[in-house]
Amino acid sequence: MADFQADLNALLQHLDQLIARIDAELKRLMTRQPERQAAYRRLQTIVGVGP
Repeated sequence: MADFQADLNALLQHLDQLIARIDAELKRLMTRQPERQAAYRRLQTIVGVGP
């Protein structure tokens, strides 16, 4: 069971890293496309989508 927990923890850490990379890419894209910033801000207000 300990091996399963270690694998699960490693997977969760990896997923957190992927989410951080996706967030960083979205922010980078928003700075390059100001017309999308309003849509991004609206999306961030949705429960389960935003922070």
